[in-house]
Amino acid sequence: MLVFCLLCLIWGFSWVAIKLTLEGVPPFLGAAVRFLVAIPLLAAYVRLRSIPLRMPASTWRMVTITAILIYGLDYGLIYWAEQYLSAGVTAIFFATFPIFTGIFAYLVIRSERHGALVFLGLIVGFAGVFVIFSDELEKSASHPLLLPATIAVVAAAASAALATVLIKRHLMGMHPAVITLAQLLVGSALLLALAVVSGEVGRVEATGRALAGILYLGIVASALAFTLYYWLLGRGSAITVSTMIFITPVVALYGDWLVYGEPIRERIILGMGLIFAGIGLAELPKYREHLRRRRPERPPLG
Repeated sequence: MLVFCLLCLIWGFSWVAIKLTLEGVPPFLGAAVRFLVAIPLLAAYVRLRSIPLRMPASTWRMVTITAILIYGLDYGLIYWAEQYLSAGVTAIFFATFPIFTGIFAYLVIRSERHGALVFLGLIVGFAGVFVIFSDELEKSASHPLLLPATIAVVAAAASAALATVLIKRHLMGMHPAVITLAQLLVGSALLLALAVVSGEVGRVEATGRALAGILYLGIVASALAFTLYYWLLGRGSAITVSTMIFITPVVALYGDWLVYGEPIRERIILGMGLIFAGIGLAELPKYREHLRRRRPERPPLG
């Protein structure tokens, strides 16, 4: 639970850090630089801990596939979309991530074929995020690029969800730091290629706020957070871990207030109530199973 809450805080503030990065660095290049900052830190950690890096070709193939899904598609689309959407609106559409995770987990992981109550909880949680940020969505309704940016964020959520389920299914035998390092190598190379092709390299404006955003995203939200995320994924269901996406938008809203002075309104109370009700519904079947296992068997009568 401590790691879960810590990740909610780290990735909640990352939405604002992405906005800061985009003030001086174009989207694909900003995402690539973020991960290039994280790579030497993870490499040093792996070397100091003497963690083996060798892996079979089949594992490398899965690492490459999931790296493309997470770092190439997910983050590439998120950074592009946040040029036109606020952090809160982006968070609304990315909150579809747990729903996609539930669908993919049901199809791929036999032990996570949950019932209707779980999916109801995920929908209620998404409704909570929507309630919190509905006013921001109304403000953005007239933006000419709202539709393509929305499609990009939802596609990013689906891509990240598929990657999460594939990692849970195929890569949990690896050390979390090794998974993260290997994926960052592939993902940053892909994002750099996109930045070069799109001509972003010559459009950098170095600012203190952009640098602060990149350092936070690289050191805290990438090197540390992804290692913790894969550690947590190895100890809980994909759906349970994915529900942190319902909480990170609230943290993002607080970050918007700190950095950009965005007001915090009363609808947050209702939205948070829906979010926690949704998480509770999604986790209720497992809680019932936990109680059933702990209940002592009654001795036979007579």
